[in-house]
Amino acid sequence: MLPLTNSHWFSQPLILGGVMSQQAILDFRTKLESSNALKDAIRAEMAKGENADIATLGRSQGFDFTTEEFKEFSKTLGDRELTPFEMEMVAGGGMKTK
Repeated sequence: MLPLTNSHWFSQPLILGGVMSQQAILDFRTKLESSNALKDAIRAEMAKGENADIATLGRSQGFDFTTEEFKEFSKTLGDRELTPFEMEMVAGGGMKTK
């Protein structure tokens, strides 16, 4: 039997939250590919540069993730296939992936 103070028990909700947040971001990406209005909103948000707040935009669409979670996810974009819109944003300098 594991003791109640085992750090695994305390870290599990954080891990679960991270998985749920990643899924929310993946679902947001899926919606983004099919919504021109959302693409326009992303373009407008990205035009703010360092002040862009994609997480607030995501939450307004029903996707629950934080700015930090989005930044961490964005760092891994190079490890996965980019969507056509993401390629447009990277090529245009609108999205930083590293």
